[in-house]
Amino acid sequence: MIRIKPGRYKEHVEIESDLTYISLIGDDVTTTIIIFDRSNGSGFKTNETGTLSVMGQGFVAKSLTIENSTGPQNHQAAALYNTADQSAFYNCIFLGYQDTLYAKENRQFYKDCKIYGTVDFIFGHAKAVFQDCHIYARPETLITITAQNRASDSEVNGFSFQGCHVEATLGLTPPQRANLIVFLGRPWDRYSTVIFMQSIFDDIVDPQGWTEWPGVSVDHLYYAEYDNSGLGADTSKRVNWKGYHVSRSGWKLIGLRWPSLLMGITGF
Repeated sequence: MIRIKPGRYKEHVEIESDLTYISLIGDDVTTTIIIFDRSNGSGFKTNETGTLSVMGQGFVAKSLTIENSTGPQNHQAAALYNTADQSAFYNCIFLGYQDTLYAKENRQFYKDCKIYGTVDFIFGHAKAVFQDCHIYARPETLITITAQNRASDSEVNGFSFQGCHVEATLGLTPPQRANLIVFLGRPWDRYSTVIFMQSIFDDIVDPQGWTEWPGVSVDHLYYAEYDNSGLGADTSKRVNWKGYHVSRSGWKLIGLRWPSLLMGITGF
């Protein structure tokens, strides 16, 4: 376990695959900040842009702010790039714009976190559970929260959001807030799989709920909503896609879709 004292640490941090069961514990999420500014616009591939890049199994982070400070003009710029199996993040803040949190692969768990972004800002191929997280839309005309890229029916991965809150970034002016158009996600690949359950959607969520990715079929994706509330949770005008579902049983929904995804909530 590595304890990190309060401070603003400007650096790229990488936990290699041979460094397993590492824990980074901040003093406080508001005072322990890791910040850097790699981006596509400055010549890096998306998987190289993470301020924090984690590959080692069993990684845990707690009470940290992880920020990519490059700004929206430089396109893809991850705060977190994560491929670590059995990784977990508790009470962390992820700050970015496009592609803030790259949940690349394997089993990942996020609890009591705050995630800020604009375009596809929670994305990847992982089997990831987000529990009791705040998801903040930053100023941008068109915002897509998720871009999950499950590529075939045989793959077992997807994103599950339970007890989360989709809302506008605090401090926006009334015109900025009025211009927000937020979609819960779009399919990065044709079997894209995302569930939102028992969450709160503010009125910034577009009535359609979901939107298309140019050139990607929506015939095989799996998008579902269960027992959500708030002004943006009305499903009566949602997309009319074969793979979109409004479920009456959330736990059954998750258990049938991916039995092992429940392990994100009940233990790895």
